[in-house]
Amino acid sequence: MRIHTYVVQHDKGFAPNPFWGICTLACCKPRIRKRVDVGDIIIGFGSASKEVGLEGRVVYWMRVDDIITFDEYWNDPQYAVKRPVAGSSLMVWYGDNIYHREDDGDGWVQAFSFHSDGIGLGSGNLERDTSTTDRVLISREYAYWGGAGPFFPGELSCLIPSFQAERCNYTDDQKAEIQAWIGSLPERGFLSEPADWVRDHATDPV
Repeated sequence: MRIHTYVVQHDKGFAPNPFWGICTLACCKPRIRKRVDVGDIIIGFGSASKEVGLEGRVVYWMRVDDIITFDEYWNDPQYAVKRPVAGSSLMVWYGDNIYHREDDGDGWVQAFSFHSDGIGLGSGNLERDTSTTDRVLISREYAYWGGAGPFFPGELSCLIPSFQAERCNYTDDQKAEIQAWIGSLPERGFLSEPADWVRDHATDPV
């Protein structure tokens, strides 16, 4: 089991998508999605930028219990609720179930979503999301606090990755300490709104 950590630069409820009782990481972070195994833990820390101001806080953690392809994600009825719908609530609009292949198997279809470019294809996002890995991470054991996350313990603060770095090189003792801290927090599931909603969508419906 490994622990993967990184800084969440944009916390919009898209990557990760913590809604409907399932936390998914389907877009962005291709290196993490490529190397994670079932049973691994992912922790996203808040950004220290002036606009966000969440340095030292935990945005979310998830234990990966399934890894599926984009087509499996798109075609499975249980994940249909994760497909975005423009003009809907923020929870629906920031759905991350946006990729599937053409019927002939060539090329990707990108649903209109947060990763689109205006009303058209977001080719840069598509390239980043799909070019190196065809993997969607699924978790039903997670805690997502968004902008209201707890501070990581001071004695473990040296383990927080800096800026946009990603880490998974923790020792067994460090992993044990991190897991003990996670276990000390009883809350699970979607617990608070994404940090960016307050700033970007103050008057929009949830």
